[in-house]
Amino acid sequence: MVEVIPERLRKTWEIWNIRGVILVSLLLQTILFLGAPMRKRTGNRLVILLVWSSYFLAEWAASFALGLITSTQSSKHGENSDLYAFWASFLLLHHGGPDTITAFEENEVWLRHLVSLINQVGFTLYVLLQTLPKNNLWLPTSLIFFSGIIKYAERTRSLYLISWGTFRESMLTEPDAGPDYVRFMQVFSSKKLAKLPTTMSQTVDAKIKESKSAFYSSPPRENEALDDFEVVKYGYYFFKIFKGLIVDLVSYKDLEESKVFFYQRSPEDALKVLEVELNFIYKILYTKVFVVHTLGGCFFRLLTFALVLVSLGIFFFLDCKNGLDNFDIRVTYTLLLGALSLEAIAIFKLIFSDWTVASLDKLKSRLNLITYFLKQLPKNSHGENDQFCLGIYNKTTHLLHRIRRIGGKNVDKPLDAWDFLDELKYTSANPFTKKLWNFIFDELLWKSKEADNPEKIKTIRSARGAYVLKECMRKELGGDLVLFESLKIDYIENVTFDESRLLWHIATELCYCGSEVDHETKVNDHKFICKRLSDYMLYLLVMKPTMMSNVAGIGDIRYKDTCAEAKRFFRKMRLGPKNKEKDACENLLAVNTDVKPIYVKGDKSKSVLFDACILAKELQKLEGNKKWEVIN
Repeated sequence: MVEVIPERLRKTWEIWNIRGVILVSLLLQTILFLGAPMRKRTGNRLVILLVWSSYFLAEWAASFALGLITSTQSSKHGENSDLYAFWASFLLLHHGGPDTITAFEENEVWLRHLVSLINQVGFTLYVLLQTLPKNNLWLPTSLIFFSGIIKYAERTRSLYLISWGTFRESMLTEPDAGPDYVRFMQVFSSKKLAKLPTTMSQTVDAKIKESKSAFYSSPPRENEALDDFEVVKYGYYFFKIFKGLIVDLVSYKDLEESKVFFYQRSPEDALKVLEVELNFIYKILYTKVFVVHTLGGCFFRLLTFALVLVSLGIFFFLDCKNGLDNFDIRVTYTLLLGALSLEAIAIFKLIFSDWTVASLDKLKSRLNLITYFLKQLPKNSHGENDQFCLGIYNKTTHLLHRIRRIGGKNVDKPLDAWDFLDELKYTSANPFTKKLWNFIFDELLWKSKEADNPEKIKTIRSARGAYVLKECMRKELGGDLVLFESLKIDYIENVTFDESRLLWHIATELCYCGSEVDHETKVNDHKFICKRLSDYMLYLLVMKPTMMSNVAGIGDIRYKDTCAEAKRFFRKMRLGPKNKEKDACENLLAVNTDVKPIYVKGDKSKSVLFDACILAKELQKLEGNKKWEVIN
């Protein structure tokens, strides 16, 4: 009978299975430790795929290796049993994971991790007990075992604290019944019956309001930006307020406090504060920060480092290593030094993190020596615009290249197998420029100042561009009142959000590619901003539909129908990857659109391709820079 697995390969696996998987587990922990923080700064699918794969493979590798060790220990008690028990303790440490990531996306799985913690501790303890009382490595094994329990418990507790119910409960204040109304009215009635002078007035705790406002709304220093410590201080303050957004616990008063602060800040300072605020929110959602940045967390972090360090020292001076294989000794040193290095870096990052800076600021007596040292470190460059990127997705380029791939056959058939590669190839990350941020910030400030009552707030939030067109009509820009009214009704108010998003994106693309280069700087700036924001909104709609969950379903159908019609049109016009985007746009604009597509297609197709062509032609009637102002 022919052996499916050759004998030589089988022997190699028997020798290397435990050693190889344990080293892979350590490698995955290192990748997670170094790569996990990149998630918050990149939308690159390759980076996310690497972190995602490492996250899930890390748990698999640790569990698989522990299973191999358990199986080996159960079948025979060889000379490596003590060493295998030592290695099993490292696997428990690996299960705890690095501080930089506790969950990839979900935080509602803490109960599953608690059960897993009990199981893994039980299996590891079983392996250790099987080697007693003759285990010469029992002391370093026990130390690593306890450090592993600490790390795994930290991860489970982190997931528990950020689970929706627990986090929401932590945001709620203690129940406050307020002053005793019944007693007050009894006293009030008694004084009134006694004909004593009584007056009623509503009071506000001015001291609390003044002290709270002084923290965040201190006047900005003239011609001087916020330093890094102030950025962290303000970012942490607003983080404590707006982390309630996660569980819908932000009051109107909190929003007003935020408005007062940002009215007094420059766009650069505002962006820096927002970056720190979002960084804090990311950390509480996906790292161990809630557990680590406490007095107990710092103690256990130092304890785990000390346990690993002592284990390394004990193993180094043990005489029993003479009976072990040299390669196994090197593997053990690799595990010890790897764990020690990761713990040392974690402590360093713990000390010099934004969270620590915010904690120092809360102390009444500042630690001046530490503060001075932190200020001498290289700047963290909070808010440097060049480090921010926008995900950009260009539909026209994608469709032109897809025609080549399928060779003109079945072009209307969805190619789901290529979706991931499409995202890698046709999604790019473009710099988030200062001009773009200034434009966004100024628009938000303008709308914020306009939103001076609940009714206006509701109007602005639901406007989707109609509010801007109303402003254009109010200013009577060039007497285009009829056109503005038509745009507002036909392409904003009478269409759904996902339909409006696709319509305006395609129209922006057609106007951008169909317009000549303008030598006026202001016009070019508006064109650039229009193009960048339009591509980014399509990127969110297509590549990140969960960020627009209310339109994810019908939006996906409408997008695919539009792509199918565009592919059919490009194939008919013999357009492909050799043609430029401008050629495709010119062909689309050349189509006769006197009859609205709805009268031809009915409700059978959700495509908005030629509706967008009609919109683009309407926008091109606007002269000069007005077209881009309206689109912006």
